[in-house]
Amino acid sequence: EQLREQLLFIRRIASRIPGFIYEYRLHPDGASSVQYISDAVREFMGVHPEDVTRDFQVLMRRIVPEDAAHVRHSAAVSLRTLVPWQCEYRVFMPDGSVRWHITNAVPHREDDGSVVCHGFTMDITDRKRAEREIERLAFYDALTGLPNRRMLLDRLEQALHASTRHARKNALLFVDLDNFKTLNDTLGHYQGDLLLAQVAQRLKACLRDGDTVARLGSDEFVVMLEN
Repeated sequence: EQLREQLLFIRRIASRIPGFIYEYRLHPDGASSVQYISDAVREFMGVHPEDVTRDFQVLMRRIVPEDAAHVRHSAAVSLRTLVPWQCEYRVFMPDGSVRWHITNAVPHREDDGSVVCHGFTMDITDRKRAEREIERLAFYDALTGLPNRRMLLDRLEQALHASTRHARKNALLFVDLDNFKTLNDTLGHYQGDLLLAQVAQRLKACLRDGDTVARLGSDEFVVMLEN
């Protein structure tokens, strides 16, 4: 009766947290299993808890292939060294969308040689989107989508180091639009913005992969050609 009450208590807690919890066991013979996983895994990964406890690989098959190798490697290191595990990765949802997850787990070794991990996984998609938006605002021009002055200076510094190291020659081009103020004054800023966006697209179309075109400000663009 006491064990049943404890299990109900755990399930009530698990149903209220923003993620799912699990217990993973690596047996001494190398076999592994998920002893317990909360019902929230249905919502967060689109799989049934019973399927996971039968074969935890159903979780791995949800992970984006480009991320799966890192997940496996970092988890193996944690199990071997008994160091707490944290990993961010992307998962495919049943509707085809991709979500970001983060998993934290604490491993410990039991008397029979098994390693048991108690873990917690939550969805961090909104946080990842916010991080990308912050990066976009910090390093890209909002109107044209081109790198801004800050990113240009960073790439220029890298190019200078590379050219010194490999004895390469680079070119830096300054592009200014003639009579842009007249366009703004006669047709309005909306038409001026359309022109700037069109110029940005045309400059990008002229360049090789690896070259950089940035908007310096107003109607000024800089093109950086390496090698």
